[in-house]
Amino acid sequence: SEELAEAKLDFYAKETEVGCCRITAPRARSIFENTAKLLELLKKEASQEELHQLDALEMGAYRGKLLTAYAEYLASRENYEREKNLRDKAIASGQELLAAQTAYNKAREDFFATMDTARYETMLAYSEAAQAQVVAEFGAVAAEKRLRLKGADDAMVQRLRSLMPNMESLEPCPCDDPECGEGKLPSVTETLGKDERFAWYALRAPFAGYVTEKHLSLGERVDGAESVFAIADTSSVWVRFNVYPKDLAAIKQGDGAQVDPGVGEARREGTIAYVSPIVDEATRTVPARLVLDNPDGALRPGMYVTVHAASLPASAPVVIPRAAVQTLDGEKVVFIEEGDGFEAVLVTVGTANGEHVTVTSGLNPGQRVVAGGAFDLKAAIVSSGLDPHAGHGH
Repeated sequence: SEELAEAKLDFYAKETEVGCCRITAPRARSIFENTAKLLELLKKEASQEELHQLDALEMGAYRGKLLTAYAEYLASRENYEREKNLRDKAIASGQELLAAQTAYNKAREDFFATMDTARYETMLAYSEAAQAQVVAEFGAVAAEKRLRLKGADDAMVQRLRSLMPNMESLEPCPCDDPECGEGKLPSVTETLGKDERFAWYALRAPFAGYVTEKHLSLGERVDGAESVFAIADTSSVWVRFNVYPKDLAAIKQGDGAQVDPGVGEARREGTIAYVSPIVDEATRTVPARLVLDNPDGALRPGMYVTVHAASLPASAPVVIPRAAVQTLDGEKVVFIEEGDGFEAVLVTVGTANGEHVTVTSGLNPGQRVVAGGAFDLKAAIVSSGLDPHAGHGH
């Protein structure tokens, strides 16, 4: 990603600039404050001993300028006073006194002008350095925001910061000011040029899962609107099923349901998470879904499963096992005991769940029905050609 590489370089440059400002701003402040101390001593014409107490303080070029102007000022004043005494004693000429006075006035004006200039320039340099630091810090924050918008995470930002030069080891500071000395910043090429993956863009999934699709080839150019990978988290799956309108009364959101995956897998319990308020025009059924935990990954997206979702009404008079209900000649029947045999009787069934079904007509409460062997009885009737509603001895 060229954009990501540019964002990295911009962030690196802005962070390095902040590091430089964090050296130049305090230095400018020290020069301003130390020069102000020297100016106070010069204004009151402090002794050489007092002036020497400031020798260890940093003042840049202003110490030499001020002390030179101060020395010239004192020397010209002393010379003027000596010529004035000589003139009073008629020893020196008026021309010599005038020359001494002119030199004194010039040295005095130069000295006070040098003090004003030093005061103004050090204050201005300090103000500009402080402002530059604020602007640089703002620029670094903005550069980091842009970098993160390009996909950088905390690890990438921290790694870039780790590549920054140690400003404290640069003496006295890394800038173009001739007063800064010999400190130099390592070049960006030296610092970043060895990173072969500098422009690589990390595609980070928002969740753990499996790559199910890949739409990217080496060297291919893509933009943010394209899908390059599809990732599926199968630790939890949706089971979609359709409900016939006649069964809607028994299907409610939040109810429990059973899912039979088949293929030798045990049934699993789930909760109905959604029942659509709209009937599908094509199938005339109502879409619904439930959510199942799938930590072992046995349930795979795309599989067909059987959902047992209908709940039985609490007031149903007759409830029998679903295996007891068989279909003969297109009609629902159950087998009941009749003498020494069994008889198939017509029934009307209602709602059902995974194990049981309600019977609304054809059976009375308490009647015994065949459950486990109902299919065998049906097979025997079909193969023998007997009347489905005749009794049988077995």
